Amino acid sequence: AKASATDQLKKAKAEAQVIIEQANKRRSQILDEAKAEAEQERTKIVAQAQAEIEAERKRAREELRKQVAILAVAGAEKIIERSVDEAANSDIVDKLVAEL
Repeated sequence: AKASATDQLKKAKAEAQVIIEQANKRRSQILDEAKAEAEQERTKIVAQAQAEIEAERKRAREELRKQVAILAVAGAEKIIERSVDEAANSDIVDKLVAEL
């Protein structure tokens, strides 16, 4: 009976060790998956932020071009000391923006 109990105890310990090893492997697997998902999400967020920054940079650059064109027209008006009509002004601004 004692030998049987000892064998059962050894068997239970071995089974417990297998369960612990499986749990540790699963824990490592879950951690690796979580790290990979977090890295993918980080990459996605960084890419979105970079795209937003670039879009804002383009908008700011375009606005700056328009402002420079408006200032150039205003300067030209002062130089020639006459006012350019609204349609001509718009045409000049559009051409200057295209050239910038």
